[in-house]
Amino acid sequence: MTCRESQAKPPNAEAMTDTPPAVTDHLVSALLGHLTEPQRAELTTIMATENLRARTFPTLS
Repeated sequence: MTCRESQAKPPNAEAMTDTPPAVTDHLVSALLGHLTEPQRAELTTIMATENLRARTFPTLS
């Protein structure tokens, strides 16, 4: 992962996990500058799954 890729991902992850989600077209465009569409879809799926776990598991324990 290059420095630019690591800088593009955290703001997108933070925006996606906000309530309500705050992902903008600008954030998606910045991410697509570093990843292919399938990579972006996979990253988004992983972030969504981990966000769901983080919000669900504490309520079950």
